[in-house]
Amino acid sequence: MYPMLTRMLDEGWLTDGWEDETTIREKRPARRYYELTDEGRLQLGAILQEAQSDARFRGLNWRYA
Repeated sequence: MYPMLTRMLDEGWLTDGWEDETTIREKRPARRYYELTDEGRLQLGAILQEAQSDARFRGLNWRYA
């Protein structure tokens, strides 16, 4: 999964950031967060539209936010 996230970051589909360590109450490392950019939303939407017409994915529930 991480190579895919790295590629998406490199392509400008995602932004990333780290959790503020001062807000962590447990003993654990800070979490890294990813967020889709506007470009990422456009590209992902195009991929999903293309997949909907692909016979391999027929019968799937294509409801997404």
